[in-house]
Amino acid sequence: MGSVLMFIFAPLLVTVTHIDALVLFQSFGIAVALVLMILVISRHPDTEAISVHVRDVFTAIISLLNAVSHVLLRVFATRVGLRL
Repeated sequence: MGSVLMFIFAPLLVTVTHIDALVLFQSFGIAVALVLMILVISRHPDTEAISVHVRDVFTAIISLLNAVSHVLLRVFATRVGLRL
């Protein structure tokens, strides 16, 4: 009985684990980007001019993280037989 339940619920557990890993990946990337943004803004003398550039770079990093996470989620889903 236990092996039947594992056969049924294993893909769901693997998917949840991979989704948790993707959330951690995104959170870590966002945290690193925020720290870099704060360091650059605090070290630059002309804060207003650099803040626009840093905001654009930060937005690009977030977009890249989302794209990578989306691709990884599709790869993980196809490995366990799910369609997204």
